[in-house]
Amino acid sequence: GGEGLASINLTETAPVAAAAAKVTTDMAEVTTELAEGVARAHFGSTVTVTIQLVGVRDADAVPDADGNSYTVTILRASDVDIRTDDTPAEVLDADAASKTTQVLKVDASGKATFTITASDPDPDDSNNPDGADASGDDPAVPDRIDRVRVTYKVEEATGDRAVDNAISDTNSENKQTITFSDARATLAGGSVKPTTDFLMAPTSGSANNAVTVTVVDQYGDPIRGHLVKLESSRVPDRDRSSTFPVARRTDSSGSVRIGYTYTGVASVETLVAQTSGTDGDTDITGGTADFYWAAPAAAPGGRGLVLAADLERNTLVVEDANGPQLVVYDDNDQFTIAQAALGPVTEEALTGMAAFEEALAADLEEEGNPGVVVSSYDPTDPGDVARFELLIIPDLN
Repeated sequence: GGEGLASINLTETAPVAAAAAKVTTDMAEVTTELAEGVARAHFGSTVTVTIQLVGVRDADAVPDADGNSYTVTILRASDVDIRTDDTPAEVLDADAASKTTQVLKVDASGKATFTITASDPDPDDSNNPDGADASGDDPAVPDRIDRVRVTYKVEEATGDRAVDNAISDTNSENKQTITFSDARATLAGGSVKPTTDFLMAPTSGSANNAVTVTVVDQYGDPIRGHLVKLESSRVPDRDRSSTFPVARRTDSSGSVRIGYTYTGVASVETLVAQTSGTDGDTDITGGTADFYWAAPAAAPGGRGLVLAADLERNTLVVEDANGPQLVVYDDNDQFTIAQAALGPVTEEALTGMAAFEEALAADLEEEGNPGVVVSSYDPTDPGDVARFELLIIPDLN
């Protein structure tokens, strides 16, 4: 052919340099993905602890040239025939029935792992039947339980990459206590997961939405047959209202799908799952989720936080004083990515749609706070060339 304009996207593939170490457990992963409130482990189960070097934007990083090693100290203490499995204190050296220390070197991917497990210190007590004391003679005395507390501490051994508590599930002294128990299962938490992150607000009549509510016990196991009721934190008014069904029971997976209808203008709605009990309704720990009822954005655009995105359909939901706004883009538009901090926007660079989507997806995945500036946006003109400027806003906490 003849002359033409070509666009080439360059992706940096150099390894990420380490800036800190992140320490997490798979118990934390269960809490994040399934439901809040998971705080115990069954006797005999295994908890995996991962030390991962991280760099800019908490991306996995490679080790330093001389390597990075960490000292792991584990302290244990057993509690037998106690009356309550309340929140236990960490194990101190003076309380430890056993203490182990090991040095772990991260591998080429910047990761090292170790495991923690515990057995019932009194396995022959028949698990102290419900409604009986340790001897089984007095049904008025609460259950007796066994418990093992395991506290681990991670410290630098070599290298210069200290544990960053802001991105870890350890406390300010790089410690965490994991509790293994045989206490009876009780409701501990739940999660609310909408089928989609956003929908268009109805221009007339009502729109349908559906969410899945999951309830679990303190071990992360599902609770079957539990009554769940869905509500909205927004007080109904003449501009917006949600109608929910009566309480429904969870299935064998501890989940129940609940549909409801919405009437009104664009808005942010916080959905709240509640459980039904003999003492009335009580909020499930962590049983909330924000949902966005969006309206089509009008010209000329503006600046706001990206609340949600559907990259398969080239759509963004952007924060606005009039409620969430739906913005549509295509490869005919212009895209830039910039770093935004306390000062002026810097490091602005023209990029392609694919790189724009990749940066946006990474920030949303990390539960970041991306902003976007939309200019020259005309939703009525398919040939309009709009400009989308993504602002990567660092987490300053």
